[in-house]
Amino acid sequence: PPRIIRRFFARWFDIYLYVGIWWFVFWAAGRDIEALLLNPFVAVTQLVPWFVIEVILIHYFATTPGKWLFGIRILNADGTNLSLAQATRRSLRAYVVGIGLGIPYVLLFCMGLSAYTTNKIGVSVWDHLGGHRIVATSLSAWKIALYLVVLTGALVLRFGVISPHLQKFIIQGLDKPESKPVKEHLEKNPWWSFPRRH
Repeated sequence: PPRIIRRFFARWFDIYLYVGIWWFVFWAAGRDIEALLLNPFVAVTQLVPWFVIEVILIHYFATTPGKWLFGIRILNADGTNLSLAQATRRSLRAYVVGIGLGIPYVLLFCMGLSAYTTNKIGVSVWDHLGGHRIVATSLSAWKIALYLVVLTGALVLRFGVISPHLQKFIIQGLDKPESKPVKEHLEKNPWWSFPRRH
């Protein structure tokens, strides 16, 4: 259903926007980006601040940047905004059940399961359990254009910070003889990135 597709793109817009800003802030602060990429604790907890922000946004405004762009609001059955406690339970369920704490492979499984259950019952598990109502308005062309511009900017921010380290990891994995041409090409042609600060 269109509403499910809207919510999917809205949630990942929010996450990519947050992640892009998150990496850029750590780059600007001169943190060791490679150490952060290799830290499993960071991988699991990186999104926690975003879900705290989401709780506040849903409580006060019934929407998030991504949901606003797609004309989506999250309300109680009686039309009131979620309380802080309700918004916290909702975001916690979405964080654990919806994206599996952001852990690779677990995330994919949780996303697939969430899409299946949402398609079956017409609403996400976390909204079904909370008794929340999803209000969707018509899509706006200028908001879709803004979505694409901001999403591209967020992806560029993230790539600009992590690209040299990502390229390094790829080069280190090319240890077979048949991979030598690719390895040499990558070594001679570094990807675009922000200047290193660490």
